[in-house]
Amino acid sequence: MTDDRIRVEQTVTAWRRIETWLEEYAPRSHRRLPPPASEEEIRTVERELDLVIPADVRAFYRIHNGTGPDVDFEWSTWDGPLPIPEDAWDPEQDPSGYILPEGGIGPLEKVTYWFDGPAGYEREEEPQQRYLAFVASDPDGLYGLFADCTPGEGYGGLGSYAEADVPTPGPWPSFAAYLTAVADALHDGRGVGTDTDVPGVLHQSLHWDDPRSPSAQAWAPIRG
Repeated sequence: MTDDRIRVEQTVTAWRRIETWLEEYAPRSHRRLPPPASEEEIRTVERELDLVIPADVRAFYRIHNGTGPDVDFEWSTWDGPLPIPEDAWDPEQDPSGYILPEGGIGPLEKVTYWFDGPAGYEREEEPQQRYLAFVASDPDGLYGLFADCTPGEGYGGLGSYAEADVPTPGPWPSFAAYLTAVADALHDGRGVGTDTDVPGVLHQSLHWDDPRSPSAQAWAPIRG
């Protein structure tokens, strides 16, 4: 079995476990997952950005075109910190698509837009570099995770990017490995790696937070 095939199977397995958790504990996040992207949509992004999306990232997009609807990745949907007062909560403004500790997986049209953001910081100096910013913690894609699509040894690895900072490789050798860690953390009720944020639920949506944080007062952690 090839490395790509192994990563695809790991991605599918990990995502199935994540969806099982969402269905039980965070039904709003679960029901707002979008339909899959088509193979032609994926290939269009590859042509436009002149890169080859790693097999595990591609496998996710063939399940869902992101982790939430397009509106979750527009600035107009979110302009306040957690918690949202119960009497002021607007279900249309709850960004339920940000279900990963680092944010949300954007729909392919946003990934194309984010490509020219911070993850492309060194592209002028290194024209062969191809970083695909596809996990964002803000709607404008200024912070999040990228998949290294540069041909060579680091291809397929994950790194982090932030506005005005140089993108840096991360501890995850692949998206499949990262999703597996997220699935494990959800089912164990703990943070991913050394992160102190643990999974919890706010208005039927998954949110990661530190139980010691004042912002977590309207948020209920889910223990494994």
